[in-house]
Amino acid sequence: MNGFITLGFQPLYQNYGPETPSNWKTFSEGRTVIAPFWTNLDSTNLTGGVFVHLMEYYRGDMNDSRHKDLAMLGEVFSKSYNLTDFRPRVAIEVTWLNVTKASYIIPTRLIKSQNVTMQLILISDGIHSYLMFNYDHEQWSLKLDKNIPSSAGYSGKDNDVYILATSKNASYLNQHTNVETGPNGRWIFDVTDYNQNTIAVLKNESECLKFSKNETIRIWISKQRLLSYACPCTQQQMDLDYSYHIVEPMYENASPKPTCYEAWFFNNDGVKQTCSYRYI
Repeated sequence: MNGFITLGFQPLYQNYGPETPSNWKTFSEGRTVIAPFWTNLDSTNLTGGVFVHLMEYYRGDMNDSRHKDLAMLGEVFSKSYNLTDFRPRVAIEVTWLNVTKASYIIPTRLIKSQNVTMQLILISDGIHSYLMFNYDHEQWSLKLDKNIPSSAGYSGKDNDVYILATSKNASYLNQHTNVETGPNGRWIFDVTDYNQNTIAVLKNESECLKFSKNETIRIWISKQRLLSYACPCTQQQMDLDYSYHIVEPMYENASPKPTCYEAWFFNNDGVKQTCSYRYI
């Protein structure tokens, strides 16, 4: 509500945005924080509010509006970073529409003098992640008290902090850009974790998600499961079933390591059963 989002399970309650990296680390309590403009805002006025949209490639009709929006956003980020194979799988869009500075004065009276409209977009293909801040040109009339800390920026999982602007230069946000092909008021950042171990894990997860969300494969697996036989209840029983032989488990590093058995032959429906046992 105060112009920022946090990534994590625990909510963060801070009205004012830190203006230095050290204060940011203190205010954010070690969490990942993304803030188009972190200050004491009133998001409850009747002329606007805060709106959150989640776009996922694997949900809904491929031709619905959210899939089209996701594809369009992919093109915007690809053009900004000269990406040739960026295919976004998920995006979070948060819009603060006509919100005003928190005050004892009713919000409708502050629309002309203390108004702000801004947007945050976080987008990823499962491996590479990018961040966009958008600031409206017309709906941006915040007159901030320079004694009240406010800031725009983000922090990463390793507590790296990037501060784009503070209360001292807030107008900088909607008057400039870091995108060559973009309008003033648009800021894009690459927030990918390029650690090779992280990328390897994310690639595996991305491929697994792509496989598990494939409706054709899911239907096929469900049909084949109906044709399979039940595994013997215990490993001792399996040891007496000579239609199976021991094979290496799929996850060799599992602890404790399971013992897996595979049928010698396919059944009449083309299914070859595999049974795994752990703790007997």
